[in-house]
Amino acid sequence: MALDKDAIDKDISLYVNARLGSDPRFTSKRTPQDLIGQICLKVGNGADGVFRWATCQLDNLATCDSPRSIKEALNDLPRDLNETYRRILQDMRPELKQKGFQLLRFLVYADKPLTVAEAKDVLATHIETVPHHFDIERRLFVDEDLLRYCPGLIMITTSSYVDWRFKGYPSKRTVEREQKEVHLAHFSVKEYLLREHEFQIMTASVQMVNTCLAYLKDSHAGCLDRPFTNQATEVLFDYARLAEACDNVAEGLLSLFRVNGSIDLFQKHLDIINASNCSSPTIYFTCKAGLPRVLTSLFKERVSAGHGSPLEGNEWALDAATSKGYQEIIEVLLENGASPNGSGEPSPLAVASRNGQEGIVELLLDHGADVHSGDDVTQRLDPLVAAAENGHIKIVILLIDRGTNVLTSRNKFNEDALLVAAANDDEDMVRLLLGHGAGESTGDDVHSLALHIASSNEHFREDHPLYAASSSGHGQVVKLLLDHGDRLHIDSSCIQSALLALSGNNQENIKRLLVEHLSKLTTDGCQAQRPSLFSAAVAGDKKTVELLLLEGANPNTHENRDGVLCYVLASAAYAGNQEIVQILLDNGADVNAVDGSGETAVYKAVLGQHGEVARILLGRGADIGIGASSIEYCIKHQLADMKQIIVERAPHADTGWVIC
Repeated sequence: MALDKDAIDKDISLYVNARLGSDPRFTSKRTPQDLIGQICLKVGNGADGVFRWATCQLDNLATCDSPRSIKEALNDLPRDLNETYRRILQDMRPELKQKGFQLLRFLVYADKPLTVAEAKDVLATHIETVPHHFDIERRLFVDEDLLRYCPGLIMITTSSYVDWRFKGYPSKRTVEREQKEVHLAHFSVKEYLLREHEFQIMTASVQMVNTCLAYLKDSHAGCLDRPFTNQATEVLFDYARLAEACDNVAEGLLSLFRVNGSIDLFQKHLDIINASNCSSPTIYFTCKAGLPRVLTSLFKERVSAGHGSPLEGNEWALDAATSKGYQEIIEVLLENGASPNGSGEPSPLAVASRNGQEGIVELLLDHGADVHSGDDVTQRLDPLVAAAENGHIKIVILLIDRGTNVLTSRNKFNEDALLVAAANDDEDMVRLLLGHGAGESTGDDVHSLALHIASSNEHFREDHPLYAASSSGHGQVVKLLLDHGDRLHIDSSCIQSALLALSGNNQENIKRLLVEHLSKLTTDGCQAQRPSLFSAAVAGDKKTVELLLLEGANPNTHENRDGVLCYVLASAAYAGNQEIVQILLDNGADVNAVDGSGETAVYKAVLGQHGEVARILLGRGADIGIGASSIEYCIKHQLADMKQIIVERAPHADTGWVIC
């Protein structure tokens, strides 16, 4: 949406006038009117539609201590916002500048805003001198003094938060508190700083992590007055991986971890550890944080101290590294004897396959990872199925080349790779899997298929890739599967299930493909695979419906669908197949038959919003007083057009109802 620049400039002028008349920093100086006029002219009219520029200039003018200094500032206004910020950084007081930058880095990169108390402790942490340290005597007395370190770039606000320590006690009411927070003054401040060298991610990471390390050195000792502790652990966890390349950061991390009890500071990141499966929380944390240099040093220290294998009791370490995708950590672990299969389900290989981490998958396979899923069906994440489901075709190729069986690989839902690829409309993946034998039944598979068909009275095959692709509307995949119909055992039960999945929608191209294939099966002499009246009616196959009725098919035939009795007329009505409905009625279909859900054909037509079908049924004697109420459904779902059709055809339909 285009903004009216003239209107914005007018608003800026009004803002400048209001600020000059209300800001004590101007009113207390008794600024002469002619000077006020110059400020309004140059700032109010020079903002070029940028409110933030005008605000910054007024902030700067408010610091001027004489008319002359105001005039000099007005004669040297920055041309734009970037120039404004450049001057602010340049004009920072030298003794405060490094500290100001230190605070700004946290405001730019920390996920959570800093409280005023946290910001004070950032400034009281010294990394300019060695050794780095926190000096509590450098903590500011006055909150507003924070603004002196970053003038014009930050602001102090008040926000409310829920104090979870008191949630529900004693009156079951949530306790809300207020706290002061430090924020960047405007989003454009962050945009500008991110372009400056001092605030590039690598530089900022090293500076922030060093600040956190210096602050945390003795925080584990039970110091209560350390408000920055939680935020420091969060920032350290998030940015230590980037900063670890710096020698002093790596050594600082090791020094922190060597202190007994220091790892307890990071308890939030150790939530799945227990004493029985991880003997060293420090090693686990190092893997999860992605610190290969620190991990290598910890292993060397552990071996030198005679503690045995560095991975003894730390089987969860590989799982942690894989979950985060840290290939360098995984290499260190495998080189030190970690099992490539991890500690249980899901396996590292399955997780990496799901996440598309090709390098990690290859690394694990090179070290002998089992390509098949584990025995725990409830937790099973199969590598091949996971990769296929998420479209990672290179990983699928890699797994197959390394011996994965496409026929036996299944996830915890008993779905194979071909099924999930078909459901996701991944034509390339389906073609790849078919090319590697997917769908070819083993002896056990044939036996299972026979049992499946024998145990299902109506032969529904919702576990077939064809059903998955059809129900999701993936026409090209359906065609591809039908082209491999013999190998995939696509029989009438598969096609009927797929046709039923399409009832009520407009996927005519897929219906046509399925019906044509069904007709081909019949033409080829497969009498057992002739389409049922039910499936032909739902698919809108008029010729087949007429042929079956001529051969004596019952127009009141029904099928059991997910345990519910469904009549062919109602199903055709729901699908909106107008001609089929007329043919069935002409051949004696009961217009008022009630299915297992208490619904009639006219109700199904209303449900599918097929007005012409509803008119036909009402014209052939459909009684809306039988079964579920069509009028009630129309009112509830605000189907005014459908309601009008019913009222026109059944004048007494609105008895007891208010027709709007």
